[in-house]
Amino acid sequence: MTRLGAQARFHLLHANRDAVAVMLARAAESGLAHAEAVVLVVDQRDPIGRDLANAAAEKAGLNADVEADRFQGRGQIPTAIIVVPLAGARVMFAASHAGVTRGLIRHPAPGRVRVVMVAEGAAMLVHAEVSPTLGVGIGSSS
Repeated sequence: MTRLGAQARFHLLHANRDAVAVMLARAAESGLAHAEAVVLVVDQRDPIGRDLANAAAEKAGLNADVEADRFQGRGQIPTAIIVVPLAGARVMFAASHAGVTRGLIRHPAPGRVRVVMVAEGAAMLVHAEVSPTLGVGIGSSS
């Protein structure tokens, strides 16, 4: 992992902190407990990020590519924020990002949630504090 890649992944998280809090709240309303949630923040220009966004969009009856093009047309990073159950995230990253999968086993501290950022050809897991009023704060990373 290059330092620039890590910076790009952290930028992606910080730039979308409010959307992360909203999507996590929606998942909780649907019955997914924070302790069992993993928030994916993916740059859709990344091949794995694009695949994840397309799979999530397809389930929702949306077209992720159309949304990505719209964001890029405005000079923004096309980003998808997806909340998945912990078990699904472990399966999802098992083959491509073993370090992330191992890190998902660790329990976040109270008030924090697992967040995986995908950008620049890699994935990074952090335990972030997410609050609807404060956005996202970074805690320990794996």
